[in-house]
Amino acid sequence: MAPFDSKSKPMSPDDPAKNRIGGHVGAGPRIPEFVRDEDNPLQVRFWQRGGIRKQHTAQEVSNAVPADLQRLARALSLPTKVALFGSIGALFGDICKVFQSYLELPERVPELLAAFVIGSWFPDRTPAVPLLAIYGSSVDTLPVLRILRCLCRRGLIVADLTPAALGSAVMELMPTLLLTHAHLNARLIRLVHASSSPGQVVLVRGEPRELLCAKAISVDDGDFPEDLARTALRVPVYPMARSPRLTEAILHNLEEKFQNRLFAYRLAVWEKVMASDLEVPSFITETRLLARTLGSCIVDDAELQRKIVDLLEVQDRENRLARSSDVRCAVIEAVLFHKREGKNLKFLVGEIAGTVNDLFQARDEPVKLTERKVGEELKRLGFRKRRQGQGMYLILDAENQQLVERLARQYDVLSSQFARERPPDNESPISG
Repeated sequence: MAPFDSKSKPMSPDDPAKNRIGGHVGAGPRIPEFVRDEDNPLQVRFWQRGGIRKQHTAQEVSNAVPADLQRLARALSLPTKVALFGSIGALFGDICKVFQSYLELPERVPELLAAFVIGSWFPDRTPAVPLLAIYGSSVDTLPVLRILRCLCRRGLIVADLTPAALGSAVMELMPTLLLTHAHLNARLIRLVHASSSPGQVVLVRGEPRELLCAKAISVDDGDFPEDLARTALRVPVYPMARSPRLTEAILHNLEEKFQNRLFAYRLAVWEKVMASDLEVPSFITETRLLARTLGSCIVDDAELQRKIVDLLEVQDRENRLARSSDVRCAVIEAVLFHKREGKNLKFLVGEIAGTVNDLFQARDEPVKLTERKVGEELKRLGFRKRRQGQGMYLILDAENQQLVERLARQYDVLSSQFARERPPDNESPISG
């Protein structure tokens, strides 16, 4: 990755090289940009370089979703104009100060929230769309969500989420959904995954629709799906000594100040965000993707990029520990162990189950799997088994050997020869 010039001059909102934005693929963001009319806050307008459009052609109106947007104008956070943002370092620091000024948060949390805020402005430019899990009671997390609504791109606080809502036309606007609960059924979990991954669509009344949007979810009962938790940016919120003073006037001022600056930043760097080749090879898969997603939104400030990567190291360690009790990873590790041992290429599924349980016992994990459970997991992973005499066998032929090595790389299994060691302290964990 080419180093960024951290001394680059702040860009002006009137700089033509910065404002090559037009609402068309190849000429700006992939969806139209909207602003709130300063004279009539309930009226939403198209934005174009140099100002807003009061009149639109029939084609422009038909290609947008103005009816839904007008109806949601009171709830959505929107800019009113382009304002100077200074530098990304200054903007990031000012966002951190907002959380520090109005909330009592643990160390590192204001910076992680600021990284999520900036990431929410590029759902159409990053390798994944950020998901934020806020752990705490509903009383303690609501003030965080209210501030996030003021700062995130098209923030919308949602008390309830249904599959129908996720498939509605308003999702074409890529809002940042701020959910006050985390009670997700199996179908909603699949939709949340789909809305975080570019290239996935769902069928809505027979029509394919992409649901990309940033999301922040309040987790107040610990019942948050583990696979979502591993991919999410996780922050804790604890009871505060005093209730946050967040009047409507304060929230309005925060929205007006930061929406315009963050809008200008989006317009200035959207091309560079997508072109970013940030990589953190020392992280495991889930954290590596999160680091790429958040870090690529930090343009022209390599030091700030490195700070975000450093902030994610704690989460990477937590994800690694979670892997140690993951059934799928333990099964891959057991098969890999037998392959590397090299004494035999034909194993009873019961032997693999024994190795899996030995791994769990060595890690003090209260897990014991049956032969049937391990067989089902082998099938889900794609291994071909055969029944012979004493029972089901796994034969490590060339195809299964290639599969286990590929899975070991994909899931960063600890015993894999491809496991990545952390770089020395004097080396940067970031590569390109």
